[in-house]
Amino acid sequence: MRDVNSPHLRANWDLANAAMMNDIPFPNGYREVAGLVSHVHVKDVKRDPASGQLTWAPVGSGIIDWPGQLKALQEAQYTGTLSLETHFRPNGDALENARASIEGLLKIIRRLS
Repeated sequence: MRDVNSPHLRANWDLANAAMMNDIPFPNGYREVAGLVSHVHVKDVKRDPASGQLTWAPVGSGIIDWPGQLKALQEAQYTGTLSLETHFRPNGDALENARASIEGLLKIIRRLS
């Protein structure tokens, strides 16, 4: 993307997918895509203490450094899209996940303001 150097070719940054691949999305992964992002997927993951596996979690309750990432986007004057993803579904309830993730995201945003 840097070689193409076009404002019409931008990245979708998905921190939780990066974490699922054992990357450290922020700050490590973000350094690789900074300046190229126009869309950010917002979701979280946590490590299951029994199995050690990563599982989906409400935003703000997992291992993603959302405060750090949002602050970096703010400092970069990011004007792209944030899109809440609802992969975490306790008891199959997507609405409850959306509610929990929105509340978690709003808590982080309020702390940054």
